Amino acid sequence: MKWFVNGQPTDYTGGRVKDEIVKWINKRSGPPSRLLTAAQLEETISSTNFLVAFIGKEGDEFKAFEAAASTDDKRTFVHTFDTEAATTHGISGSKIILFRKFDEPKVEYSGKYDSASINQFILANVLPTVFEITEEYSEIVFQGRRNTLFLFRDPNNADQKAIYEAYSKAARELKGKVAFAVSGTTDRMQKKVAEHVGGASRPLPSLFLVDQA
Repeated sequence: MKWFVNGQPTDYTGGRVKDEIVKWINKRSGPPSRLLTAAQLEETISSTNFLVAFIGKEGDEFKAFEAAASTDDKRTFVHTFDTEAATTHGISGSKIILFRKFDEPKVEYSGKYDSASINQFILANVLPTVFEITEEYSEIVFQGRRNTLFLFRDPNNADQKAIYEAYSKAARELKGKVAFAVSGTTDRMQKKVAEHVGGASRPLPSLFLVDQA
């Protein structure tokens, strides 16, 4: 797939499912971040799995946020200068916040305001502590070269529940050191990943550590 601007092509770098394609096109055809009112921000938080939001005032911090947004085709970026939003979320000055539908639902940024540092923060928080392999998460793991421990198991086997619970406990204790993924071996996407890492032909459950450093 190619994206053409004035006849000049660039490669498509988004996901391969409908929502990811639409998100990528919207990002390329509009501003890197959408301006919202306080009410629109709350609606967007409710309807988006992973949202990067700037709440505050125009200035150098916002320019750094926009620069980070312009280099990220995969995440949704929004901003608001509405003081009601700052009051709602207890913000004085300006702040970048990740709103997520997993783990801690609200993660505030406290690093330097440059695009590289902001993007690094986003990538460090884009994966749940334990996540089921999907098209989106597969791209994050392999394109981002994340060191990942894979648990391949039969999701319909009740006897494997204790193994999953022990795996989840380890994931919480080792959070930030390695990513923890769970996967079956029959779904199209998950079968592809299992074949790629060598887990398709092994008896279930099985563990594979993929070192991509």
